[in-house]
Amino acid sequence: MTREQYDELSAPLVRVLLDMEDDILREIAAQLSRDGDISDTSKWRIRQLARAGRFDKRAAAIIAGYSEVQGGQAMDAVLTAAETEMGYLDNAVQAANAAGLSEYFSDIPAEESALGAAKAFQRQAASDLNLVNTVMGYKAKSAYVNAVNAIYRDTSEGRQGALDIMGKGAAKAVSGQMSLQEATRKTIRELAQKGIPAFVDKRGREWSPEAYVMMDMRSTLGNTARAAQNARCDEYGINLIELSSHLGARPKCAIDQGKIYSRDGTSGVTTDGAGNKIHFTPFSQTSYGQPDGILGINCGHVQYPFVPGINFQRYFPYPKEENDRRYMQFQQQRAMERGIRAAKRECMMLQEVGDTEGLQKASLRLRNQREKYRAYCKETGLKQHNDRTQVYGYDRSKSSKTVWAERKAKLDFEHSQKFKPLSYDGQTSIKRGGTDITLNHISTSVNSIYLSQSSQINAKTLHGIDTSISKSMKKIGIKSTNNLPQIYVITHEEMAKNAIASYNPITNVLCIDEKFGYKNMLSALQKDGACPDNELSTVVHELFHWKDAQEYIKHHGPITRDNYDNYIRHLNINRKKLLDKRGITEYNVNNISAYAGQSYRVENYDEVFTELRVLDLLKE
Repeated sequence: MTREQYDELSAPLVRVLLDMEDDILREIAAQLSRDGDISDTSKWRIRQLARAGRFDKRAAAIIAGYSEVQGGQAMDAVLTAAETEMGYLDNAVQAANAAGLSEYFSDIPAEESALGAAKAFQRQAASDLNLVNTVMGYKAKSAYVNAVNAIYRDTSEGRQGALDIMGKGAAKAVSGQMSLQEATRKTIRELAQKGIPAFVDKRGREWSPEAYVMMDMRSTLGNTARAAQNARCDEYGINLIELSSHLGARPKCAIDQGKIYSRDGTSGVTTDGAGNKIHFTPFSQTSYGQPDGILGINCGHVQYPFVPGINFQRYFPYPKEENDRRYMQFQQQRAMERGIRAAKRECMMLQEVGDTEGLQKASLRLRNQREKYRAYCKETGLKQHNDRTQVYGYDRSKSSKTVWAERKAKLDFEHSQKFKPLSYDGQTSIKRGGTDITLNHISTSVNSIYLSQSSQINAKTLHGIDTSISKSMKKIGIKSTNNLPQIYVITHEEMAKNAIASYNPITNVLCIDEKFGYKNMLSALQKDGACPDNELSTVVHELFHWKDAQEYIKHHGPITRDNYDNYIRHLNINRKKLLDKRGITEYNVNNISAYAGQSYRVENYDEVFTELRVLDLLKE
């Protein structure tokens, strides 16, 4: 399994921990906002500290509410890692046996081997999560008490030389005088930056929930997958492994990546599928076993079984200077992502306490950080990871509304005058995913749009979808109205697949999830695609498919159920050639998008090329 797959399995659990942390921070902000109008800050401090016990109970309740969900997700992720890795190896062996290339057999069912490999690591994951919850509960109360004292310290009544907010041990004089609101604003910013620690290591360093749990789950899932793979390799008698390689690897990993190793400690020469000789050395001579070594903590490398005479070496080391430069770029990107998350938390907490002025300033800082992040990713060619900057409870539209309240209110009023109630002049029905869907034809839309009778979107939202379709057509140069697709706007449940839009060349219908109309949700919905922050990304992708279909029809005739497979085969052969000319391989395809990477692995080259065209057209 790849690091991306580990992260995908870990993501739901990490999201739960982040949501829990955000809930605790919001609760701290809510507590601090009580009695905010008391002029005597000494009395305010006494009342707030008296509430520490109440806050402790609230924090404990928040943590308890998330604990059961955490456990189930961790157990599922570990077992899935073992079963997935086992499935890869068994499928490859069975295919090789069927082709007469090898004779590897095991009497032990794959499910039994997977379950055996997963059990110990499931117990480890559960123990680690219990530790995280215990530490966060203790640190939450400490954070609240320290916040109260820090606010008091920074007001005019605060004494000189008070300790810094989180017990850093550095005494400093209070320069100038702050109001209670100003002191609260300052403390909230520091809390947002620091968060609630989830783990304290032997050196006394405090780890955030995101950093620790992601590290822990990556390691646990990686160990599970390798244990399952090694157990199966033992059963099949496979000794050699190949380590993957990627640009930007850690120093110790960079030395060991992209080579063939033996699991039994031997050295020698083997052959690949073409008979070429390849040297291998003992895996025990690598940095394996060291925290920052190959397959260590947060390592993104993967080991693959290597069968002599059948497999080919697919991975090789990268030049040191090139690798080191990319590694530093990755580190800078992660730091910027953490900064954006902290800025969003600050906005969330200021919104909770009702500090409009502070929220305005924080929102502007957030916007500047996001712009710098986008510019840095564009400059370095790195993919933007908007999922890493998400904060539960942060409502971007509310913070923007605070910064530009009067302007937005005026625009909202003007726009509200433009949208008439939806009216219909026809009806059709389709069957999708086993569900019968009835749709009404919109008489007032620019494009030919049918709206599901189950949809609850209003005229303004539908107008937004209609406008995005028109903009997308203009963007990719569609001028003729001949054979334009019918647009079916349906509910999220009616889509019945993990996509927000899909084009069917047989029926010439473009189905769109109604959620596409909610602009504040688009980045999250499009996160795996090219240019996820661009509102046109999804529709442009599907309209490229429409253009391809029209070009095929022009030369080969209509696309039907009988020739659909030939049509897709024709596209994939052609697209693979074009991708090869552009230098797109399995090693760099993820630079286009995560979806492009997934499609490349299953040889769906038409989807990869379409994502590349979207990137070429819409990138800034």
